Amino acid sequence: MDSPSHASVVVRAPSRLHFGMFSFGDPTLRQFGGAGVMIDHPVLELHVARAEQDEFRGPNADRVRALVEQLRQASWAKALPPLRFETLAAPRPHTGLGTGTQTALAIVAAVMNLLNEPLSDAATLAQLAGRAKRSAVGLYGFLQGGLIVEAGRLPHDAVAPLAAHVDLPEAWRFVLICPRAGQGLSGENERSAFASLPAVPRALTDQLCRIALLDLVPAARSGDFAGFSEALYHFGHAAGQCFKSHQAGIYATDELAALVTRVRAAGVAGVGQSSWGPTLFTLHPSAGAAEQFVQQCRSWPDAGRYELTIAAPNRGGASVTIQD
Repeated sequence: MDSPSHASVVVRAPSRLHFGMFSFGDPTLRQFGGAGVMIDHPVLELHVARAEQDEFRGPNADRVRALVEQLRQASWAKALPPLRFETLAAPRPHTGLGTGTQTALAIVAAVMNLLNEPLSDAATLAQLAGRAKRSAVGLYGFLQGGLIVEAGRLPHDAVAPLAAHVDLPEAWRFVLICPRAGQGLSGENERSAFASLPAVPRALTDQLCRIALLDLVPAARSGDFAGFSEALYHFGHAAGQCFKSHQAGIYATDELAALVTRVRAAGVAGVGQSSWGPTLFTLHPSAGAAEQFVQQCRSWPDAGRYELTIAAPNRGGASVTIQD
């Protein structure tokens, strides 16, 4: 492995909202697939620089250390020189924002840019980072941002093919509502859940694909806020049926289901759960509308239970800044 060509690299990666998957458990169909979107906040910011020995600093230092140690087992990284990894900002882990995938991708992107070896494609990045074995939304989102629809994997696919990519209108805003306590499934618990989940009925897969490709994507391209909002809710509600055996129902908990009902009753049509939760997202036509909704949420009697975050759609994916 060549010595670093640059002094340091900073990678800023967006967070990922996952709307749901198309299919799993039926070997005659593509596995997983699904839709999601990248948002500009919370952001993962990772600084990687030359060092005398490996160092890990910042709020998720233990996670970065574990990922780097895992990466060093790969043939391409065994001769990697010592580096300092410092996380300058990171979302709270295991809240449905794809932080593990974005961290692994950011590490690989930083190291490869530090060595002046550009990444060639999504499949190469996924292989080097050891990600996208199920969902590829975060992978494509890291590279290009926007609304991502990926088709799911066939046995011979290195990574699921990208079915559609659309940049959402710049004015739109998401509001994240995340309980301060609790977290979604991850790691071995998530793997065990997928191993025991019943196969998704083909009719449900057909419904999800139709909503994604005939409702979500066209509405995003035309800037149809009302149409996209309704499709977003119905896609998430249908996708939640795939996971009912490992959740409280359509949503991860009864609390989240009640929140969805509360949000819809307040006139916000676009609402859903990201991945396993516990983050809910709501969609608003402008920054001003999002601010008004946040103020409304803060008037709830139980408002103190939730973290509220306003996020713009991410365009362009992660950014890489080389510092010589």
